[in-house]
Amino acid sequence: MPAFRLDEGELRGSSSCPEIVLWREVVVQALRDLSERGGARKKGESDRVETWVGTQNFFWVCFNANLEPGAVVKVFSEIIKSKGEVQ
Repeated sequence: MPAFRLDEGELRGSSSCPEIVLWREVVVQALRDLSERGGARKKGESDRVETWVGTQNFFWVCFNANLEPGAVVKVFSEIIKSKGEVQ
């Protein structure tokens, strides 16, 4: 499986609002936790991210990050699907 490539510059955008940048970093970290491999700790983080996607908290983070939740869910779903193909 090819490594998941995230254009973090595009996700972070050119927002000059520090609060939006901070919330986008939450999404970026969740994507990293989900897509990176290695160790029990990473597995636990990955499981938490999979549980988090689609929750009210997830939508709240997307709203604060000024990101379309549906587009973010699509990226997360693609990662989750690709992980299942590898296992």
